[in-house]
Amino acid sequence: MTIEDTRNYLNNYKALLDKIEYLEAKADGLKSPSFQAIRGYSTRNINDIMDDIGELVRKMEEIEDFIELLDNPSELLAIRYRYIDGMKLEDIAENMSYSVRSVAYFLSKGVKHLTDIANAEGLSLPCGTRARRK
Repeated sequence: MTIEDTRNYLNNYKALLDKIEYLEAKADGLKSPSFQAIRGYSTRNINDIMDDIGELVRKMEEIEDFIELLDNPSELLAIRYRYIDGMKLEDIAENMSYSVRSVAYFLSKGVKHLTDIANAEGLSLPCGTRARRK
């Protein structure tokens, strides 16, 4: 696993969140009276969507669990702010009371440490694989 692989894995969090928002809107549309009158109401479709949302939430939790493997609190917090909360470097720096340069350093080191952990412990990180220490 490379540093770029780790970054891509962490970036999946935002894409998963976007998919959940899309599916929730789709489920709301299926529940609307106008949709039911035009196309008929199907609880199976809504149940399928809810199952899909549950799977996406599980994948997001896996990414969060992976981040929690970091031992350095500054790296962990910077990584969470960036990849989970989607914050910009300037905002992270303000929240953490560090310079933007320091935050960039924490992010770089955090991703490197996560990559090292994944490689040392044989973790495979495609979205959907649980990241856990053995």
